Amino acid sequence: MKKIVLIMLNIIVLTSLIIGCDTLESTNSISQKDIVIQPKEPVISLEQTIGADMAQLDYASDDIIIFHGYFGLFIYNVKESKVVRSVDLKAINCSATQGDNYCEVSVSMDGSIIQLHDVSSKEMYIYSVIDNSLVKTSYKAMEKPFNLIPTIELSKKDTYIYSAESVKFDNGNLGYLVCEDFTLGTLKYIRNDKVYSIFSKQ
Repeated sequence: MKKIVLIMLNIIVLTSLIIGCDTLESTNSISQKDIVIQPKEPVISLEQTIGADMAQLDYASDDIIIFHGYFGLFIYNVKESKVVRSVDLKAINCSATQGDNYCEVSVSMDGSIIQLHDVSSKEMYIYSVIDNSLVKTSYKAMEKPFNLIPTIELSKKDTYIYSAESVKFDNGNLGYLVCEDFTLGTLKYIRNDKVYSIFSKQ
């Protein structure tokens, strides 16, 4: 009988300890909770300069492209020929394209998640393309980001300013950004012989 009582007491003590640890862990996770931010849309004009670094292509698929510059982050729907999402990077202090506060942009392989990291900071922003949500959290490098390649020099024309990187598709097609006069109004996405005007209808 005494053995049964001791066993029961041990079970109660162990259960209490486990519950206590779980509660402590939950409390810690709440205190370190990520900060949810309402993303703002950038205000741009077609005459606005594209910047010395040109726009940077971050992702491309058959459906969308993702690119950014000091003027903001944009998701362009190729099939609908229009910008469907955008984030004001100045509002989150992540608009620098060079220097100590350079904003490092990483995109998941399926294009659904975008990480924005000021390289001088221990924090980053995670943007969800699907639900247009933005979260500030501790920095952690993306495990398998989408890969780009350097834009091939031989494919360039003197009349265009090119994005530094391109996307090579499985069928061999190349996708890249071009600009004619350093203004956002002339920014285009090219995939083989198809040309998409990003901000203006032509």
